[in-house]
Amino acid sequence: MPRFSIRALIAVACATLLAILSTVPMSASAQGATPEADCPPLSPEAIQERVQAFVDATNAEDLEQLEGLFHPDHQHNWSITPGSLDLQGYLDTIGNLFEAYDNYSFTADDILTADGAAVLRFTASGTQVLDFNGYPPSDQPATWTGIL
Repeated sequence: MPRFSIRALIAVACATLLAILSTVPMSASAQGATPEADCPPLSPEAIQERVQAFVDATNAEDLEQLEGLFHPDHQHNWSITPGSLDLQGYLDTIGNLFEAYDNYSFTADDILTADGAAVLRFTASGTQVLDFNGYPPSDQPATWTGIL
C-alpha cells in the first residue's frame, strides 16, 4: 500500500477532528467574547458526545450528519489538498475517501476530555480499491492508529 494513503487518511481524520473541536470553546476568554446564548460552554460529557458523533458519522459514511457537525462557513486545510476547502469541498473530499476505501472503519479507542478540549485515540482500517487524491489503489487491507 502506498505510504501516502495511510498518511492521507490520518491527515483527514486529524484535520476533521480539529475542525470539529474548533467549534468548542477552549477557554473562559474565548467564551467571554461570545454571547452565552449563542455559544454556551460544553461539559466534558457534551464534548465527548460531539467527538463520538463525528466517529459515528464517519463510520456511517454519512455526509449529511458530518455536515451538521460543522459551521456553514467552515474552512478546512488538509495536507492532501492544495489550499483551504470550504464546507462543500471538505464534504466532497471525505466523500471521495469513503468511495475509495472499502470496509473503512474508524474506531474511538479512547476519548479523553479536560479543560474544554478532547483527545481521541483511534484505530482506522480499510482497503483502498479506487484512486484517491491521485494515488492508485493498493487493494491491500491496512490498519493504523493515531491520536487526534
